[in-house]
Amino acid sequence: MIEAIVFTIPHRLTRLNEYINKERSNRYAAAKIKSSMTLACMAYVPNIKIDYPIELIMIWTVKNMGNDLDNVSFGQKFICDAMVQKGFIKNDNLTVIKKITHKYCKGEKEKVTVIVKEWKDEILYQNGQ
Repeated sequence: MIEAIVFTIPHRLTRLNEYINKERSNRYAAAKIKSSMTLACMAYVPNIKIDYPIELIMIWTVKNMGNDLDNVSFGQKFICDAMVQKGFIKNDNLTVIKKITHKYCKGEKEKVTVIVKEWKDEILYQNGQ
């Protein structure tokens, strides 16, 4: 079993606010963004197939740490869709992707590094149950 699979998408992905603004002005423009961003991400997804549940760690490198976290991490939608379309994973629902963790750092070149690990069941809450 592979310890982790790592790949990097070496450019900035569309932010949530940008996507919302496009959708408000023209829903077809928003669909075009989704399609082009997903295709861009597919180019960096490895050509392998995973058939077990996974967790994802996404390390977002941004130029400006003043960005809203949820605005930046909206790009996860394009990444997960790209992983499915490329056949890397069979689905991006909760049966396959069990956990996503986001980390953020500052850098001159915006990018996102994706670390894929096999999911290990863990007890998240112990409250007498």
